[in-house]
Amino acid sequence: MRCPVCNSKQIHLSRRSGLIEKVILSFLLVRPFRCEWCDCRFFRWSFTPNLDSSRAASTESSSLFVDSKSRAK
Repeated sequence: MRCPVCNSKQIHLSRRSGLIEKVILSFLLVRPFRCEWCDCRFFRWSFTPNLDSSRAASTESSSLFVDSKSRAK
């Protein structure tokens, strides 16, 4: 899996925040991820029920959408 903004492989699971992410997106098997390189937060389908939240997250996913908040370097 790669970051949709900078194409880095250094990504990890991000914590869910808010009611929509915790309830609705969780039910739809959509998980938030964050790029360690550019700090972009994005969402992907995740069909693995109990994904380890380690820095080396890897699952079969397809990109959904990108959060427009990214840290300027």
